[in-house]
Amino acid sequence: MELVKPLGPKLSVNIHPKWVKQLRENMNICCSFGFSSSGSSQEFNVIAWARPPQEFLTIPFEESYSIAACEESIQPGDEVVPGTKSVPIDIGQTVSVREDWTMSTADSPKGTTMDAFRFQLKADADASAIISKPIHRVTQPVYIAGLGTLPMPQGTYTIKPTGKACLFFMGQQEKTAFSMDNVSIGYKIIQYTGNLPMTVFYNEEGKWVVS
Repeated sequence: MELVKPLGPKLSVNIHPKWVKQLRENMNICCSFGFSSSGSSQEFNVIAWARPPQEFLTIPFEESYSIAACEESIQPGDEVVPGTKSVPIDIGQTVSVREDWTMSTADSPKGTTMDAFRFQLKADADASAIISKPIHRVTQPVYIAGLGTLPMPQGTYTIKPTGKACLFFMGQQEKTAFSMDNVSIGYKIIQYTGNLPMTVFYNEEGKWVVS
């Protein structure tokens, strides 16, 4: 019998019934994971997880990553679709995108930051880096490292997980790009690294509370 790998520590979300009823028809409860990038000022830009509001929800995920490249400009609301095959990558490694758009990973050279990924673009065309991670055992996009909505030119870029997650309500689906400027209902940014399991409440007053 094949053993199933246990899910990672859970981030739980509890929503007061008042808001479940009020928001369920037009909104999803969404989660985005934070990254810093030398090519982008945006910490959160992909809806990694989204569900219709319910009283009790969990978001089990793993801190493992893969990376792909994408030539297209990805606008808020667009589905995030990598343009190359994703390859696994660990913190402290560099992924190189060659001129034929094949990708390889290697340990980053000494003297470079070892708490981040490096995205080395050698291809002729510009490209964004698409970071993915497993959520509910399904690997899916969680971040776009680009120049805003535009791909980046040739060069080497640093991408670092911040250990933060942003919870918010929005009428979009998971695996789509979004802009924090379009979040109309109050959001909550939490530091989940080192604090899981964690429960976040959206209470009757419409305020986020962490326990």
